[in-house]
Amino acid sequence: MNVLDTISMSVISLYIIPFLLYIFTGNYIHLKAFLGIIGTTIISETIKYFFIGEASPRPQGARDCNLMCNDGNQSGQPGMPSSHSSEVAFFSGFYYQQTTNPIIRSLLVGYSGLVMISRYIKRCHTINQIVAGGLLGLSLSWIVVRQL
Repeated sequence: MNVLDTISMSVISLYIIPFLLYIFTGNYIHLKAFLGIIGTTIISETIKYFFIGEASPRPQGARDCNLMCNDGNQSGQPGMPSSHSSEVAFFSGFYYQQTTNPIIRSLLVGYSGLVMISRYIKRCHTINQIVAGGLLGLSLSWIVVRQL
């Protein structure tokens, strides 16, 4: 395992953090974040495998691209949109809207960028796939915060 895999795998924490925050604080907003990230993943994976499929494949050299970074060669497999990007964009977009603290906001944006860059360097996604995932996650975070 290398640094890029560790960064990619850190997305797992995006499911754990809101759940624990809800358990410890009882604040409903964290339950919304938890359910929102699960919903984002379901929507992203549905689009990727049932609608776009192999029309937008992962780049040549894509390897170990799943959540645990252990699924081997993924070249040519469905890649649009990037679920890692949609998940991190949802999480960051959701909590960005919950705070005015510039340090927390900067950390959220920086972390999102780091995950997205790791997906590109690992060759798991093209830039278009990463941008599409990011836009999906940001859109869903806006809907969850503002409309639900």
